[in-house]
Amino acid sequence: MEIKFYNESEFEQQAKRTEQLYKKLHEVYGRKKLQVERSEQIKNKLQCELDTINKQISIQPQQSLEDLQMSVGHHTAIGRRNSNEDSHVITNKILVILDGHGGSETASIGASMILQYVEYYETGNVITDLKLGILNLDHDLPDICSESGATLAFIIKKNSKFYLCNAGDARVLTQNNTTCDHKPTDPFEKDRIERYGGIVMNGRVNAQLAVSRAIGDKAMKIYGVCGLIDIIEIDELSTDWILIACDGLFDVMDNEDVREAIECLLQNINTSTRRNSQIVIDFFYKKIDMTDIAKMSCNYKEQLQFEHTVAQAFVCAAYLLKSSDNISVIFAVKK
Repeated sequence: MEIKFYNESEFEQQAKRTEQLYKKLHEVYGRKKLQVERSEQIKNKLQCELDTINKQISIQPQQSLEDLQMSVGHHTAIGRRNSNEDSHVITNKILVILDGHGGSETASIGASMILQYVEYYETGNVITDLKLGILNLDHDLPDICSESGATLAFIIKKNSKFYLCNAGDARVLTQNNTTCDHKPTDPFEKDRIERYGGIVMNGRVNAQLAVSRAIGDKAMKIYGVCGLIDIIEIDELSTDWILIACDGLFDVMDNEDVREAIECLLQNINTSTRRNSQIVIDFFYKKIDMTDIAKMSCNYKEQLQFEHTVAQAFVCAAYLLKSSDNISVIFAVKK
C-alpha cells in the first residue's frame, strides 16, 4: 500500500481550509441562534403587550350589540378550487365572512368563536372593544389550529351605528362606504413587515402570503402579519343595504360595478331568482365569456327571497368572470 506523506506546505493549506470551514459553520450557527432568540423576543413582547392591555381594561362580559334589523341572504361556491375554505356567520347581531387559506380550520373555528370575542370587552369605546376582541381571537387561534389562517370581514350594530370591520382582503361594501384591503405592497403594511424582519416579494409576505393581515397564520406572526382590524363607523340611516364578500368576488368585480348592479336589482325586487341572476350577468356581459353560461354551477330555486337571490347572482357572475377562488357573498337589505 502506498503511503502519501504531506509536506509542510500541504499541511498549512489543509489547516487553512479547515479553519475556513469552521468559521463558516460558526457564522451559520450564530445566525440561526440569533433568529431563534429574535423569534422568542417578538413572541414574548407581543404577549407582554397583550397582557398589559388586558390588565388596563375593566373586562365585563356584555351583551349590548343591537339587532341589525336587516333581511339577510348568503350564497357560497367552491368555484374552481378543490375545496371550499370559506366560512360565514349570520345572526341578528353579526354578519361575518371568513376566507380561509392553508386549510379551512381557522375560518371554521373562528366562525364559531368570533361573537363571544367581539362581545367580551366593555371599555366605553366600541372601536377599541372590537379591535381588542379580534386581536385576542387571533392570539388564541394558533394554539388550536397552527397551520392555517383566514381573512375576515364583518358588520355589527351598536348605538344606532354600523361598524364595518375587516382584516385582509375580505370586504364590506355599502352604498357609500367600503373597507380597504390589507396587501403587503401597501407602504404602511410593507413597513411593518420589514420592521419585523420579513420581506415583500412578488406581492406576498416572504413570497408566501398574499395578505398582510389575517387571523391565524402562526408561522407568519413573527414577520408582522397580524389580526388587527380596520373599522369604519357609519350611521345606520346612511345605507339601505350591505354586501360582505371574500376576494373571490372582488378579484373580478370592482366596488362601483357591484354598487350599480345592486341598484339595478333593487329596481327589480319582485322578480325571480333566475331573472335577478340574469340582471347581474347582463350588467357584466362585456366581460363574461358567454359560452361559459351553459356550464354555470348555479342551481336556481325560484322561491328564494330577494336577498338570497342577490347573493346567488353575484356568486354566479363572479364564477363566469373567471374567479379562480372560492366565492362567498352575504347580502343584507333593510326590512
